[in-house]
Amino acid sequence: LKRFNLDQKKQYRKEIRCRYSVEEKDFLIMFVANNFRLKGLRNLIHAAALMKREIESGIPFRVFVLGNGKKALYERLAIRLGCWNEFTFIGKTNEIEKFYAAADVLAQPTFYDPCSLSTLEAMASGLPVITTTCNGAGELVKNGVHGFVLDNPQDCAELSKKLLLF
Repeated sequence: LKRFNLDQKKQYRKEIRCRYSVEEKDFLIMFVANNFRLKGLRNLIHAAALMKREIESGIPFRVFVLGNGKKALYERLAIRLGCWNEFTFIGKTNEIEKFYAAADVLAQPTFYDPCSLSTLEAMASGLPVITTTCNGAGELVKNGVHGFVLDNPQDCAELSKKLLLF
């Protein structure tokens, strides 16, 4: 809790958003994983494409992807679905607390995780979380209060719908 807390938001939000040219009005979604397939990045990309069509004239959004996953496949998918400009693949970082401070929500549509550390870190940082029942840490997320827990990690429409609520 010393590293991940609400005080970080004041300190680092502007720094990270300026570094990656994200406007304060932009909705920033964060995804953290080293195994992009298992943690549901493909479904997040599909959900982002749905969001983009839904809010074409609305609030712009961005998705930061953090971690050491194999990104080429997912970059091609985002290009094919027309949401490439919304994605920034950050890679590995030693200052993840700064990224939580800059984000508006953590999307973790995982297919399997006994207890996602990124879910716990995000919640400690004051971020709402959208995850699945396949994430053991999802038991700590009270639907509609701390975020949402989805029953089906493959339901991209539901993920998109929940993200749009924010």
